[in-house]
Amino acid sequence: MSKVIVVCGAGGKTSYIKRLSESYKDKKVVITTTAKIFKPKKYTENIDLHSFDNDNIIVLGREYDDKKLMYAGDNELKKAIDFADIVLIEADGAKYYPIKIPNNEEPVIPEFLYGKIYKIVIVMGLHSLERKFKEVCFRYNLCSEIDIEKIVDLETIEYIADKYYINKLKNKCDNISLYLNDFTKNNNITYKKTAFIILASGNSKRFKGNKLIHRFKTLNNKTLFENTINKISDVRELFKEDDNLKNIETSVIAVSIYDEIINKTFENKDYISVYNDNHNEGISSSIKFGINEAIKINADSFAFFVCDMPVLESYDIFNMLKYFYYSYKNIGAMFTGERPSNPAVFSSKYINDILNLEHDNGALKIIKKNIDDCFFYTIDENKLKDIDTREDLN
Repeated sequence: MSKVIVVCGAGGKTSYIKRLSESYKDKKVVITTTAKIFKPKKYTENIDLHSFDNDNIIVLGREYDDKKLMYAGDNELKKAIDFADIVLIEADGAKYYPIKIPNNEEPVIPEFLYGKIYKIVIVMGLHSLERKFKEVCFRYNLCSEIDIEKIVDLETIEYIADKYYINKLKNKCDNISLYLNDFTKNNNITYKKTAFIILASGNSKRFKGNKLIHRFKTLNNKTLFENTINKISDVRELFKEDDNLKNIETSVIAVSIYDEIINKTFENKDYISVYNDNHNEGISSSIKFGINEAIKINADSFAFFVCDMPVLESYDIFNMLKYFYYSYKNIGAMFTGERPSNPAVFSSKYINDILNLEHDNGALKIIKKNIDDCFFYTIDENKLKDIDTREDLN
């Protein structure tokens, strides 16, 4: 009978399982799920004696949709335990959040596994530290004793793991451990230059005027464009203060149709201005102009910003980019509720996909198509509130 390891919790389960599977060089390994996992290029829905003829690691699961696999069923899992040396089971889902409160049915562990589990590993992401509980915890509403505004520390993570996982699972397995996932620890940053591309060609029809250069009292009489570029300047300063990011070059590109932006009439002039003479073609035209300019300055990553998110904080932008660099993913984006959002960053891998966008199709189309290649920075949806009318920001 194989060694069964159940992995549950939140941020980093899939990466943990992948690393663990690769450490078993001379073993027959099955990676599977009782919840849902991303569908790899190669997988099987059934397992038999010949499943390991060409590879020592196989992924077992039943197709859920074009992106994910679901539980293959009790019979297939039982066969996996018979035929493999190691069975790694992802038994939880967390919607990209680094920590999680499970509901009554989670993690999903079939009853027939009781007594057969070698080890249960609870994964929690250290990228939740120093952030608000409600922003980093999936199903935070199931935990009434922790204030949703609390800043998460190590004690918070250990408390959640102990109360909501270890105490719940100790009657199913006596070998349970907490794995604190810090993907910044052993990963090197390979990016050299990031272009911050501000998309500022919108027509502001609902605003009844030009919202990008309208001065708002609540923004200290600054415009939305100024607010955005000043935040980006703050992020660039945070780069310089970080020992691991200080060597990444940064440049700012503003794509617009407005004279005030093109001619740099604002106090902050530290950007390259590009006139979008195809603005009637939709947001894709601004994106393409920005990418083409970024290619000229040899950028290898491209961060896109819209101007109508004045509540978003520089610290969150910085964190999203920092964790993207460490993640070994090729896309990074904000994530709230059930959806990805701007700002978003792409590696040069997706240049052609970006240049092939048309009309009002933004880069979110590329994100949704390549979810498994994304790092998502979970955030309070109120921070991503956009400004469409004058009443939205008094």
